[in-house]
Amino acid sequence: MVAAIALMSALIGGAVARLAYHPRSAPAASPEAAPAASSAASGVAVLPFEIRSSDPVLRDASQVLARALTDELAARTMLELAAPATGASAVVRGSLADEPGGGVRLRIELVRAGGKPVTVLDRSASPGELAATVRAGVPAFAGLLVEPRELPRHLELGRRALVEDRLAAAVRHLDTILLHDPGHREARYERALAARWSEPAAAAGALREALAAQSSPLHRDVLAAHLQLAEGRHADALAAFSVLAVQSPQDLHVLLGLFEAQLLASRGAEAMVTYRRLLGLDPRVRLGMRDVLAYAAAHPDAADLAWVQDALPRDRALTP
Repeated sequence: MVAAIALMSALIGGAVARLAYHPRSAPAASPEAAPAASSAASGVAVLPFEIRSSDPVLRDASQVLARALTDELAARTMLELAAPATGASAVVRGSLADEPGGGVRLRIELVRAGGKPVTVLDRSASPGELAATVRAGVPAFAGLLVEPRELPRHLELGRRALVEDRLAAAVRHLDTILLHDPGHREARYERALAARWSEPAAAAGALREALAAQSSPLHRDVLAAHLQLAEGRHADALAAFSVLAVQSPQDLHVLLGLFEAQLLASRGAEAMVTYRRLLGLDPRVRLGMRDVLAYAAAHPDAADLAWVQDALPRDRALTP
């Protein structure tokens, strides 16, 4: 009974933690974004776990652990989790069996259409640890569920979600790529920039890691300037982004970095000019719009901010 309560408590605790997590500046995904996310997804079915254990505590674990696995995949990736009857391209199935010396043997297998089962997780755990063990094992095999042909679409959708300030969706698209290919330079670059906006406490580490992996001079310079911002070296970052804006005047990440550096250097009027320039290049840009609206609210008499008022009807949820 104690083990059963522990298993259910672990699951409920994980659900509460996911509900309580809200990345900074990450509004709910717009209705228009849902079809795009689905179009880049993989059809993956998670089956109920097969219970081969004689322990009565595990009687209801079949559906419970399948739900834990499904929820963790949904939280970490943009994989489409489908029912087996819909013709999923891959099936994930698990089993529980008694260990001779006590405890439970947890196995998870991946079966692709027309292929043989591949064991992707094989661990021993107590009944109360099973849900946590399933969740902790997901990063080790989730990348195997991603179709390589889908990586370009995940990258494009991740980039688009990032500049549109749909940060949670951007992170999941980019993490889907990196789970499959940790060395993917473009995804690592975009993911580090997403961290600057959504996970400021982890941004410096993410930027250094991406910087070490980059071969593109522009990407290295952009990451280095963002690292200066993350380290509080605002004047250095402003100087770097000002040069980059001359060299790459249509690069959205360069201009977003310049906008942020100008704000942090107390050059708000210049930052507003930069953001208007961004909207001229891509009217769908919304990353940083909260800062624009906050500035406009704090400077109601500032000249040349009528364009901000024009943006308000479309972005009322962003109004400070």
